[in-house]
Amino acid sequence: MIKLVDFDKKFTAAANKWHNDPQIAKAIGITKDNPININDWFNDPSMYPLGILLNDKPVGYVLIKVVDVEKGIGELHITIGEDEGRGIAAYNAYKKMIIYAFDILKLEILCTYCFEDRKDIRNMMDKGVFGFKYIGNVPAKFQLEDKIIDYGGNIYIYNLKKENFKPIYKK
Repeated sequence: MIKLVDFDKKFTAAANKWHNDPQIAKAIGITKDNPININDWFNDPSMYPLGILLNDKPVGYVLIKVVDVEKGIGELHITIGEDEGRGIAAYNAYKKMIIYAFDILKLEILCTYCFEDRKDIRNMMDKGVFGFKYIGNVPAKFQLEDKIIDYGGNIYIYNLKKENFKPIYKK
């Protein structure tokens, strides 16, 4: 059974382990020049991280970052760190977090994005899972302070308006 729970110290340790996995780090854009500091999430009122439990085992996390309170816009991120969390577990975590974003946080629009080589995520989004719509793509290149971080390829951007949310996906 999938549950979303408070992101606590147990999840911090697990997420740090997952972030050190080269495949996961690449999938979520972690580099030596662009690390993720999970402790910052606890002090940032725009961040809403929740841990994903599958049969009471931590398998990943979902995160919403509210980017515009007045317009009700947030970014949705998911990281699955354990193999058994992929597939239906990730699908259910997405669904629960989207419901949380719209019903609890009162957001109107969720955005998400993935790197070009994440064909699994792109296929899911391109099929219209939950009602996400393809917005476009941009080069996966960022300026971070005085450094340029180039991930290569493109980032594909999707959004979901509250009124288009389909909690049940039919193939």
